Amino acid sequence: MVSISNIVLFTDQQQLKYAFIQAEKGNKFLAQDENGKQTKLADKQILLILSKQANSLEHLQDISNSLKKDAAMLRKTIDVSLLWEMLAEDESEMELLDIAELYFSDIADKEKIALLMLLVGDQIHFRSKNKLYAARSAEQVKALKEAEQKKIAKERLVKQASRFYRAVKTASKMIDVPEELERFMQEVEDFYFKNMKNDARILFTKIDPDEDALECAYVLLMKTGRLSPGSDDVLSLGRLKREFPKEAVEALNGLKAYDGADDREDFSDRISFSIDDPETREVDDVLSVRFYDDYTEVGIYIADAASYVIQDGAIDQEALRRGATLYMPQGAILMIPDQVSCDYASLNTESLKPCFAFILKFDNEFNLLEHRLALGKMRVHHRLSYEEADEIIENGGELADALRYLDQLAKARLQQRLGQGAMIIQRVETKVRVKEGRANVQAIPPGTAARDLVGECMILANYITAKVADEKDIPLSYRSQPKPDDPARKYLGQIVNEHTPNVFRGMKKSQLSLSAKPHTGLGLSHYTQITSPLRRYGDLVMQRQLSAWLKGEELPYTVQGLMEVIGNAEFTERENRKLERISTRFWEIQYLADQDPAKEYDAIIVGKNPNAVQVSIQPWGIRGKIPIQEKISMGAMIQVKAKKLDPQFNIARFEQIV
Repeated sequence: MVSISNIVLFTDQQQLKYAFIQAEKGNKFLAQDENGKQTKLADKQILLILSKQANSLEHLQDISNSLKKDAAMLRKTIDVSLLWEMLAEDESEMELLDIAELYFSDIADKEKIALLMLLVGDQIHFRSKNKLYAARSAEQVKALKEAEQKKIAKERLVKQASRFYRAVKTASKMIDVPEELERFMQEVEDFYFKNMKNDARILFTKIDPDEDALECAYVLLMKTGRLSPGSDDVLSLGRLKREFPKEAVEALNGLKAYDGADDREDFSDRISFSIDDPETREVDDVLSVRFYDDYTEVGIYIADAASYVIQDGAIDQEALRRGATLYMPQGAILMIPDQVSCDYASLNTESLKPCFAFILKFDNEFNLLEHRLALGKMRVHHRLSYEEADEIIENGGELADALRYLDQLAKARLQQRLGQGAMIIQRVETKVRVKEGRANVQAIPPGTAARDLVGECMILANYITAKVADEKDIPLSYRSQPKPDDPARKYLGQIVNEHTPNVFRGMKKSQLSLSAKPHTGLGLSHYTQITSPLRRYGDLVMQRQLSAWLKGEELPYTVQGLMEVIGNAEFTERENRKLERISTRFWEIQYLADQDPAKEYDAIIVGKNPNAVQVSIQPWGIRGKIPIQEKISMGAMIQVKAKKLDPQFNIARFEQIV
């Protein structure tokens, strides 16, 4: 029977606590525990009533401290196996006092407390319910011991793996795997490469809660030499594969080449041409030029990917998962299966193809007089590389009139945009290709005629699309860019080099929105992206929306649905572009490592921090570091040679040649 001032024991979060009873209220007792905390206890919560009493917190603490010490020493002398055997023979549930009488010859408070500590603390041999205690069966004890051993082993593994991961994460050289972690590393490989939901995935949430589990696995495998950033191993970081899933491949069986048996407008009589890199297989865009007495007609034709990739179908779902075509050094990872993106929908020469057409009329001063959009069909007559187009513009040949006109149009459009505040940052494009394990890095300088005219035509098509959508109230995802702050603001209306000091400081990120806003960087009042539907999922979505409008059909995307799908596609593309950058960076450094160690390079100073100076190795723009120096200015050109190049660890260190 519980009385006022009684000292009692109860459990709080599986810990035995002492308290003394201060009052009785209804069917509960008001008590104060040894830490001074007020609590309410039901009779069933009180596991033991001691013979001693307390009338204050200090009195309780004096008594409990003494009893704790004595009971703990006595608890160590209790033979757990003997007690378990004694209770197992009885095979019944017993009260604490009965068990104490069975085991001890003399019973006082300390014996009861010692026994309670054991029965409550040893969940393997004993079980309890409603203040009754019993021995578990031999089978239960064996199973619980095995589970406890696994738990201890896992806790030990988490500690070992955590220490190893921290060491590996900061390492700048290959790390050997300790023998005791070999099994763990095999699970890491299975999780990373095979997407197995095993203990490694769970462990990473404990090892580094702030990092993505897949990123953790990548770091471990890369720095222990179990994957190469320069191989397709890196694709698993984005859960990507070169091959398409079975559902997408099977969906191709229902598709066929375009036969022209529809009422699309026929543009086949126009002499048309594409301009691309020689290795390009997804031909998104084609151009044509027709000359008249008082105006010139320019045709911009975009591959009609939407007519082949059915919304929410297997191919579409995989395209959304990929977000965009990735141009890895070892070859492209296509967004859409090549049967569609490189054949049926691609604007290859000779074959009749469906297209999305922009027909534009310009006066003799390159002012846009009229524009219209149409769903069309066409045959592409010529395929040119950028180099071939540049050669024709420079020296003449077939298509010279058309190409030279587009060259002049592009220059005029650029000047118009600069007059509207555009800021054109010229960058060297670095193209990395790997063949038979050897990298080749090509630097493509900015400002070549062919590349500029293609770029301006695509910018113009995107601008017109956004303008039409705004005027016709077609729900579309627009792209905008706020004006930059200083110091970048002073470069508005100019063409500047990427190495111009402070050119990026103050620049604002481009934004997605459902209403048209100015794009400061491009110098345009309206902008969207629709010209690469074979290679960018967002462009495919825009094309679907505009195609439905041209046909007079119900639009496939609501305003909210449009932002959701574009947002998801943008996020996926950004994440997957990381894989492209990782692999490209590996092969850039490998390319430099394959050169003569004594080779000297021009380098431009592009950044400083307390530990190093960042340089851009010319002509490719490959980033590296040199030791910190006081008398060196941003944008300065210096000469360097390689000091340490390690592609596996993303190390590119150089030293200045004085």
